[in-house]
Amino acid sequence: MHTKNPYLSLVLPCYNEAEHLNKSVVKITTALKDLKFPFEIIFIDDKSKDTTPQLLKKIIKNYPQHKISVFYHSKNMGRGATVAQGILKAKGKIVGYMDIDCEISPQYLNKFLDRFNKDTDILIAKRLYKFSIFTLPRFIASKLYALIVKITFDLPVSDTEAGFKLFQKDKILSLIDKVKDKHWFWDTEIIVIAHKHGLKVKEIPVSFKRRLDKTSTVKLTADSIKYLQGIYSLKRRLSKSQNK
Repeated sequence: MHTKNPYLSLVLPCYNEAEHLNKSVVKITTALKDLKFPFEIIFIDDKSKDTTPQLLKKIIKNYPQHKISVFYHSKNMGRGATVAQGILKAKGKIVGYMDIDCEISPQYLNKFLDRFNKDTDILIAKRLYKFSIFTLPRFIASKLYALIVKITFDLPVSDTEAGFKLFQKDKILSLIDKVKDKHWFWDTEIIVIAHKHGLKVKEIPVSFKRRLDKTSTVKLTADSIKYLQGIYSLKRRLSKSQNK
């Protein structure tokens, strides 16, 4: 629905998404059409090296019935910085983001929006995996990471890294600048900081379908080390702020 006053702003961060971008946009716009609320879509290209920028220009022309904005970074800023920029540009009462590969189906958007009430400031996905021997190492690493984060920061949710989150915009805006990480740890940091500031965070179980047909950018060992460093740094920073 094309409108100047969207209820939902959906941020779609993009980096080298050419191999699946068009198919994903079809899935996402189809799901959005079923919403009971007006919406806007915000694409932000984080200096892709493939044809993603050119495809985004075509997408705007192919979907004139929707309110779509596209922004292009002049240099790579990182996934977290890209999502944060999208949130700041959003005009909706609810602002959310999802990974453009649709490993979590955009059909969940309706369910998430129906769950917002006065006792909910943030809704995040809790991924339910189907067992596969091909993804076993990532499955184990993800579960261990989630457990460490939950225990370390005493969180009411267990999957901070899921790339599918919705926020009450007026509640989250003041916290954006408090998040220091600009990359993938941003997902965890925003939830930890929001919880520490009293926001009500809840999660909804969703089916997670790992895309084995797309090029993965995950480097399991190196990424795991970065995440553990992120946990340590954030814990230390929060402890210092409490002791002041």
